[in-house]
Amino acid sequence: MRRMGEKSEERLIELETRSRRNNVIFKGLRNVENNKCVEKVKEFCSEVLGITSEIEVNRAHLLGRGPSVIAHIPKDEHINKIFKNVRKLKNTNYVVHRDYPKDIRVIRARLLALKKAIDRMTNGIETYIGFDFMLVEEIKFQWSKDGNRLMAGTEDGAEKLKEMLRMDFTEQIQAITRGDRRRRPDAQVAGNEDGDSLHNE
Repeated sequence: MRRMGEKSEERLIELETRSRRNNVIFKGLRNVENNKCVEKVKEFCSEVLGITSEIEVNRAHLLGRGPSVIAHIPKDEHINKIFKNVRKLKNTNYVVHRDYPKDIRVIRARLLALKKAIDRMTNGIETYIGFDFMLVEEIKFQWSKDGNRLMAGTEDGAEKLKEMLRMDFTEQIQAITRGDRRRRPDAQVAGNEDGDSLHNE
């Protein structure tokens, strides 16, 4: 019964994800009126992202009270153009991301936090975040179904990272899992008997 329930929940998340697949969220937009959201998104794509061709926006509206807009963009090729240019937003107050279901947003936030820790502490290690997983040097990492453990297939994710990178990310993974946002020292180098932490802020 439990397994059937998990399958049903996964199916619901999949259906919700599909229903949102053409939604894109733009954060950091200023002075936006609700009836001008479509124009504001098009202007942002042109002036900030530098997309020369017009992006088709079917509809758009404000999200909550903050300066965020959710837009429905019907053409996949236009969505691809947007995300090919989001690197231009580095060191700005703008954020652009897909409209994922809440459960997936939580997972991706965890993966992003871990990716940042890995990127800080390694040199040239290839990392990539997919829909609900992260690849580290082509090895796939995901959070367990109960959300309490990082896994690499059937292996413990923290142990796998230690084996691959010779660094111990156990403390970071535990902090991320319990939603602890306090600053933590970066990973310890595996095998460092003195336990000295290496920092790269």
